Amino acid sequence: MLMLVVENGMHCNSLTERSWVLVVTGTIKGLMTSQLEEIGCQIILGNTYHLALRPTSEVSLLHLADITEKGVTFQSPVDGKPMLLTPEESIEIQNRIGADIIMALDDVVRTTITGPRIEEAMYRTLRWIDRCIAAHKRPNEQNLFGIVQGGLDPVLSYAIGGLAGGEDKDSFWRVVAQCTAALPEDKPRYVMGVGYPLDIVVCSALGADMYDCVYPTRTARFGTALVPEGVLKLKHRTMADDTRPIDPTCTCMVCKNYTRAYIHCLVTKDAMGSQLLSYHNLYYMMKLSRDLHSAIIEGQFPEFVRSFLQKMFPKGDVPEWVCNAMEVAGIDISLCCAPFSSSQD
Repeated sequence: MLMLVVENGMHCNSLTERSWVLVVTGTIKGLMTSQLEEIGCQIILGNTYHLALRPTSEVSLLHLADITEKGVTFQSPVDGKPMLLTPEESIEIQNRIGADIIMALDDVVRTTITGPRIEEAMYRTLRWIDRCIAAHKRPNEQNLFGIVQGGLDPVLSYAIGGLAGGEDKDSFWRVVAQCTAALPEDKPRYVMGVGYPLDIVVCSALGADMYDCVYPTRTARFGTALVPEGVLKLKHRTMADDTRPIDPTCTCMVCKNYTRAYIHCLVTKDAMGSQLLSYHNLYYMMKLSRDLHSAIIEGQFPEFVRSFLQKMFPKGDVPEWVCNAMEVAGIDISLCCAPFSSSQD
């Protein structure tokens, strides 16, 4: 999983305003720590529940047994027994781990859910943050981040912690815009679970700073590379005789040393293919974050957005939701858009 900081510097001394942050649940599949250092990763974020059981354990929310006022009960992936995680225990575990940034326990619901369950989740999350604050024993050493819930309901909350759950893109960007407008300007605005390059550029234009997602490495395991034009599917038969690098403009060690044809051969037969693509995809996202940040600092962000969109949508078919979001952000992308673009995805 990947966390990205675009604009704001954070707590630890090693983190700069241009930092790339890598998020893991114990391990990065297919990559070594030394490779992460080569890429420039400076933060590792771990999942409290996973690490409380054992590093690299995985759990699905499908195995979520129950949510009560006391806490969240999961089915342990280790022995199948139920495990209750309370706000207090969540903070205790994170205090013990010693992370620079720790997260409050929240009541998570899918954004596609409507009705009283959304309101229940929002108010419970608010009550739990009070319990997390009270349980936090290392406030001078660890930054406790709250998570706001509220689904897509603009009345309940700004829901920045409740996105990436299947909502349509038009609802997605509108909630991000509402959230960033309401949250303090001197605090990092973290959109959880968001990691597509296009989404990151749009959210950054709307005022968000931090993101996390499994997308770059997960899509690599399916044989897909991230490139300025979008994605490149290395398993496709047309790649078999293509002697170009994944991205001719990329300076990562994969693009310097391997051809598309070679990686095509690997991704269909050998685990090394997904390892190489994971490295490239992380490198791509790191460069995207650096370029985003530089453009903001240099006052060239609108130009950066237009250039990014022109590469990804050379025919001018920029999705309508992106056009609407950029209008709210005050960025003119009319030169990037075909006259009657109406794509929603």
